[in-house]
Amino acid sequence: MDEASERVDISSLPYVLCVQILAELRSMRDTMRCRRLSRRWKELASDEALWQQLCARHFALTERVAPSFGPVRNEPERLISQRVVIEGVAGAPELIGRGVGIVRGVDGDKCLVHFLDAAGDVWVDVSRLAPADELAAAAVTDMEPCASYVEAAYKWSRLRQALGLETAAAHHLAPHWSQASLAWRQLEAWAFKVSPDLRASFNGAAKPGAWRHFVEELQLSPSDESQLLGLQLLSAIHNGQHFSSDMELALSNGVIEQASGDDTEPVPHTVRTQQATLGLIGGYAAYSELASTRLYPLELVAGWTRFFRDQLPHTHGYIVAAASFNLRKFFCVDLLTGELRVGPVAMARRGRPSLPETTLAAVPRESAQQHETTPALRCQLVKWLWQLSDRLTNGMYSFEKLIPMQPASIGVSLFPRTGSRASEAVTRGIRVRASAVFAPEQECVIYSIRMKLLDPATEGGLSKEERGFETAQLRGRHWVITAANGAEDHVRGDGVVGLYPLLKEGGWRHDHQNSGGGARFPQHVEVGADCEGEFVYQSMTNPAATFSGELIFVPGSLRKPTGEEFNVHVAPFPIASGQNDYIY
Repeated sequence: MDEASERVDISSLPYVLCVQILAELRSMRDTMRCRRLSRRWKELASDEALWQQLCARHFALTERVAPSFGPVRNEPERLISQRVVIEGVAGAPELIGRGVGIVRGVDGDKCLVHFLDAAGDVWVDVSRLAPADELAAAAVTDMEPCASYVEAAYKWSRLRQALGLETAAAHHLAPHWSQASLAWRQLEAWAFKVSPDLRASFNGAAKPGAWRHFVEELQLSPSDESQLLGLQLLSAIHNGQHFSSDMELALSNGVIEQASGDDTEPVPHTVRTQQATLGLIGGYAAYSELASTRLYPLELVAGWTRFFRDQLPHTHGYIVAAASFNLRKFFCVDLLTGELRVGPVAMARRGRPSLPETTLAAVPRESAQQHETTPALRCQLVKWLWQLSDRLTNGMYSFEKLIPMQPASIGVSLFPRTGSRASEAVTRGIRVRASAVFAPEQECVIYSIRMKLLDPATEGGLSKEERGFETAQLRGRHWVITAANGAEDHVRGDGVVGLYPLLKEGGWRHDHQNSGGGARFPQHVEVGADCEGEFVYQSMTNPAATFSGELIFVPGSLRKPTGEEFNVHVAPFPIASGQNDYIY
């Protein structure tokens, strides 16, 4: 038998074996090229099981889905987050030529679609085009189905190319991009409902070439860049937040060389005050301390990173990704491990300590034995932001005054309102809600106590006959701070932070200690203005296990009591250091 007759056409091998051979090719592009060789090869290289395996290997993709928005644009006739085809465009002239739309959320009866194409950045109410409940249900979907894994692979490859990712860096692209886009989707919908000003602070996607410029400006190595995958993905959807006051601060500190557009104008004090508390990452306040953290755009990430490298030792391995408006608190990515860290820890700020010594992990480790760098660690920033979006969406955090009695301080409050980190108790119609947040820059816990006299129509509320008083005034407090070993520390005192609120249905009276301080109790308490809603006070304590106690109230008022003092229960709530939780 001659040599030619001994040759075997590889495509004549069993189907399963041929598919397995194709699966061993180095790249998906090589597999696609095989489709051009012959009809037989096209059939082999189009095998659905083959492409399912390739999608799992190259993108960690486990479903036939593709990104619904971002650098890759899909079919313009769809509302791509839910595959709703717009029919009857004649009845919606504002949609003509708008391109790709993304459902962001539902506001009452309105279904709001955000269009991101080159024609602009607008919101459109499309309630008349589809049932509101269907749009609402689909608004949290961050992927769209694909007809096949071949289609999914094509779209994920386009996204990888648009992001400029090396093949190896894209091996876990699908779950990370999905989490990043879902985080932004939920944040957009939540911010749109609670504050147009907060939503307006979200930048658009980073401009083409911005990421490469960022890498070159900081002289990042390929290894450094791989640890910043999370930042790259997030900035490809929204390039952080923009505040004119942030740009002004950066310019005055030499962090950026020049500003552009409206940022060249002086920022009015009222605008600076408003923007201070609009950080997306949230904040808190107690006494003279105020924190509100914003997510930086790439320009300020690079600028403040250079600033920190010049000012602090051993900081070249860190990238500053977010910070409070006053820079007293910041979050940075460790380029060696990929960890997201928060600092500076107050105790270590003496002298010129190094950054590793003054920061804590902002994301809890999944395992105490997890020491090596993993793809999950490289995207801790994404995981951290997604967790925040989930907490905001589920009502754990709220949008409210960060400083009680100061309406201009409205922002994302990090005091938990629901879940195991918050407590609530009602005694004789007085409701007390309490929670705490760890403040690493103060190395303490800031706690919030909220008091309200419930009306009879509210759950837990009583009539004045049932509770035995029409008004009640705070006289004192008794706190029980319990350590992890069970040891208790008891704290007693008059009022709270010099205040003696008189509670009544619908609000409270702002009674406070007079400036003299020498008068006898209760004569030293001055009558204040009437206020609506809950009385809120915030203070500080050292980290421990739990905080609980009683508030001592006088029926009527301090000067005209109508009965005996009684204790209002403050249910226990945790005041740990936050080392086993996400830190914001």
